[in-house]
Amino acid sequence: MYPKKGWPLSEAELSFAESLVSDLGPLGYSLTREGEVLTFQQRVPASIREYRTFYRAAHAKVHANLLRPNIEEIVAFENDIGADIFIDGTALDLGRIEPILRPVNLHAPDTSPRDKAIVEYIRAYQTVTSRKAVGKENVYILEDRGQLKSTVMGVLVLTSPRYYQARRDEVLGWLSPSRIRSLSERQQARQKRVRLAGLDRMMHLSICCALPPYSQLGTARLLAVAPFTKIVREDFARRWARKDSDLAIVTTTTSMGITGVPFQALRRGKFVDQENAELLGDNWNKAGKLYARLGDVHPWKASTPIKSSEIFANFGKLISAETYAKASLLLSTDGSSSLSPNKVLDRALNELGLSGRGLRGNPLGVFIGALDRQSIEAVASGKPRTKRPVLNWDLAVQQFRSDYGEASDPTKKPGVNKDERAAAIKRRRERAVNVRREDILLSRRFLAELKGDVTDEED
Repeated sequence: MYPKKGWPLSEAELSFAESLVSDLGPLGYSLTREGEVLTFQQRVPASIREYRTFYRAAHAKVHANLLRPNIEEIVAFENDIGADIFIDGTALDLGRIEPILRPVNLHAPDTSPRDKAIVEYIRAYQTVTSRKAVGKENVYILEDRGQLKSTVMGVLVLTSPRYYQARRDEVLGWLSPSRIRSLSERQQARQKRVRLAGLDRMMHLSICCALPPYSQLGTARLLAVAPFTKIVREDFARRWARKDSDLAIVTTTTSMGITGVPFQALRRGKFVDQENAELLGDNWNKAGKLYARLGDVHPWKASTPIKSSEIFANFGKLISAETYAKASLLLSTDGSSSLSPNKVLDRALNELGLSGRGLRGNPLGVFIGALDRQSIEAVASGKPRTKRPVLNWDLAVQQFRSDYGEASDPTKKPGVNKDERAAAIKRRRERAVNVRREDILLSRRFLAELKGDVTDEED
């Protein structure tokens, strides 16, 4: 975002530039004046591994700005419903945790206001919040029925996938809009039929969020497995009855960086029973993972690069009303009053020789989740799957419980260092039991984000 326009700036230009750079401080921008010297600069992450830490403050500021208008409702929820569904670490009996995944239809007339409030609260809980869905939406509340009273562990939300998503579409072999426009009408109609049939068998995992103290125990990983279990598959088929309702694959994006903790190192073999193991087809990625990021190379065609551009976080929501006002004032003589605020901002940036690319942040991870390659190929072709394996929820729960030391590992992996695993289990348990009520509250997180006091989340 380095300016191309020569200095000095006019008073209005300088005022706009100072306000803009103040807003974008979390992205590393600064503008300093020492006597006659005006210096504009930007700090950048030292490496791709630093992206998550570098951009965390910017994500937190955007999150705080989004929460601000609703903070009274958030506090009211915490004082009312939160008193029943939250549990602090000292009260949590780790040996009695019993995860129950419960479908919730937010659009059904008989859905309780309490369930709707829980989902909306956790929808806002993620640092990068998820908007209400347009199209299909399947929602699940994960509850712990093993405590003295039922508490909420987290929420899973699946929504309709994007019609176009470049990296996903390239892997599936679906054509880009520019390629489709070059085809005949008949070919275009066929491409549309294939895409729509595939999208009917796909959902996007938009929320996979666990509440403390359960988040410290790896609950988000349990939620990430859920879309492939019978519980979710049957709910999908019931809610979206088609001639052939079948949730074959899911997609997701990780907004804080290219990796996502809940989706890493989940292997289907740990959660599949004998009956479904016989239905499984080939691994769809080299590592045999349930989820894999669509990076530089095609997941199962090792010599085929993925050419579609990466997508990036956009921090336009960092721009304050004051900066928009100064942008408008800067352009007040050129008839810009009829333009939208974003158009005014673009013109003001251009006036200084700057680009909207300066609002760009970290690259996002684009993931596909599937049980086997045959499932992805069926979606890609628009044809039904011939075999439809599912994962076993009970095995997933057992694996979850084993990861904090309350069950045996259902599929012990050769070569695991027992001392390192024991130390990891001890850390999870200690983090969980040390969670206080104020550590759970979204209102406290809001205050921390306002002050810039942000730390990494467990999940």
